Amino acid sequence: MPANGTSHEGAFPVLRTPRLLLRQPVPHDAEALARIMRDPRVHRYHVSSALQGPNEALDAIHSLHRAYLAGQAVVWAIELHRTGSLIGTCGLYALAPGCTHAEVAVFLDSAHWGRGIPLELAPVVSAFARGVLRLSEFHALVDPLNRNAIRMIQRIGFRRRAQADTGTGTTVVPLGMELHILPLGGTAPPDATLST
Repeated sequence: MPANGTSHEGAFPVLRTPRLLLRQPVPHDAEALARIMRDPRVHRYHVSSALQGPNEALDAIHSLHRAYLAGQAVVWAIELHRTGSLIGTCGLYALAPGCTHAEVAVFLDSAHWGRGIPLELAPVVSAFARGVLRLSEFHALVDPLNRNAIRMIQRIGFRRRAQADTGTGTTVVPLGMELHILPLGGTAPPDATLST
């Protein structure tokens, strides 16, 4: 996969952690993805609308694939190694040529909340963003009422900012949301692997 914001036709990047496989979303995921995204607890604090069913989820999967091919986003399906179950998505959005940051978002099945999944994802996704996409920051847009998400991203290392000026553009912060930024540095832990 080439640097951030460049279109490509290469193999989709696969990331692994001790419990998780991050892979390309496929049509077979539509039903599980729709179930996760219809859950009002999952969608409560997000600005995008909830997926209404498998057909809408399938359209979203095709849209994510087009965005990947255009170099605009990389969105992984999060799968549990031990069961093969889809438990959510993790994505890097707003990729553009010359931009040194990405917006990051995780949608996780509420049955898997409180199990440290975002903490496990952060090192391997950060290593991919630094090493492959050559990014220097992650931006997270968070509803200030979503105290659990704010606590989690602060544990990862995100810090709140009024706005972000990265020299290549400013992240637009929607009304009612907060911007949190994570500088990317360091190295991936030995138990996180990447294959492309």
